[in-house]
Amino acid sequence: MKGLFKRDRKFLSKMATSPYVMPVYCCGSKVEHYEIAGYGSARTFAHLLGQNKAAELLQTTLDEESETNELLTRLAESIINPEAARE
Repeated sequence: MKGLFKRDRKFLSKMATSPYVMPVYCCGSKVEHYEIAGYGSARTFAHLLGQNKAAELLQTTLDEESETNELLTRLAESIINPEAARE
C-alpha cells in the first residue's frame, strides 16, 4: 500500500494545478480495488480455515471498501457527466 501511495502522490502532485479530477479518481479507485482484492482473499482464507468470526469481520471491511469504491465511482460520474448523476 505504501508503494501505491508514494507513486500516486508523485503523480497527483504533478496534477495539482490541473483542472482535471479524473487522475484523483483513478488513483483512489486503484487503491480501493487493491484493498477489495486483499480483504476478499483474506476473508476466503479465514473461512476455509474455519475462522468464521474473522471471516465475518473481514466481510464487514470488504463491504465498507466496496461502498467506498461505489461512492468514488458515483463522484467521478457526476463530475464527468452531471446528467448521469441525476438518474
